[in-house]
Amino acid sequence: GKDLDHLFKQCDVRSFKNLKNNSKVKVIHSWDDPLLAPEHRLWLDKKFGRNMIWLSRGGHLGNMYMEEVRKEILSAAK
Repeated sequence: GKDLDHLFKQCDVRSFKNLKNNSKVKVIHSWDDPLLAPEHRLWLDKKFGRNMIWLSRGGHLGNMYMEEVRKEILSAAK
């Protein structure tokens, strides 16, 4: 119904403002994720600015075992 549609719109990251200036927001993503098109990478860079952390490999959630990824997550969580 309308309530569910309203909830989805409120939770859609595309509707959030000023995420690249919010120091509490960090996004860690793999550059080689097969679900991302080049335009998605550009959009993420513009939306999150320096809060966007790109890892060179890992695919779609295939990098959680990597020490580099765990260090990045722990560092971003501080």
